[in-house]
Amino acid sequence: MEQLKLNDLCYITKLAGFEYTKYFSGNFQESGIPLIQGKNIKNYSLDLSDVHYISEDLSDSLPRSRVDNNSLLFCYVCNIADCWINTKNLKLHLGSNVAKINVIDKRLDPRYLFYWFQSPVHKNYIIQIAKGSAQKNINMEEIRNIDIVLPSMSTQQHIINIVRN
Repeated sequence: MEQLKLNDLCYITKLAGFEYTKYFSGNFQESGIPLIQGKNIKNYSLDLSDVHYISEDLSDSLPRSRVDNNSLLFCYVCNIADCWINTKNLKLHLGSNVAKINVIDKRLDPRYLFYWFQSPVHKNYIIQIAKGSAQKNINMEEIRNIDIVLPSMSTQQHIINIVRN
C-alpha cells in the first residue's frame, strides 16, 4: 500500500473567478448544460433544484472546466469536503466553489476515491485544514497535497463493493 499526494494521481482544476465573469455571467439560459456550483453538491449527491444553464457551444469551447464521465466534484467552499462522482456520463460544466478531480493514474479507481473522500478520517482532515471564519474554505494547493492511501486495485474493488452494498 502506497501513500501518495492526490496531485500525483489526479488532474485537479477549478473555474477561475475571471472565467465565471467573462464566460458565464449574463450567458445563462433556461435549459442546456447545468453549471454545477458548490451548492449543488449535498450529502454526496447532485442537487439540480437550483442550477444555472449554459449552452452546449459555450461548454464545448471551455474543455478544461467541462465535467467528464467519472469526474469527481469536490466542494472547497460552501458544503466543504462534500463530493459527487459523475458515473452516469451526465453533460455538466464546472461552476464556482467546486473543484474537478479526474483520475489520471490507472492504479486508482475513481469510485474508490469517491468513497475514500467520504471516510471520517478524510472529513476530519479537511475540517482541520479549512481556513476562514465566516465561510470555511480549502485552497487548490491544499487539495492537491491531500495524502491518499493507494491499496491494490483488487482491494479498491473490494472496498467499493462493500460500501455500495
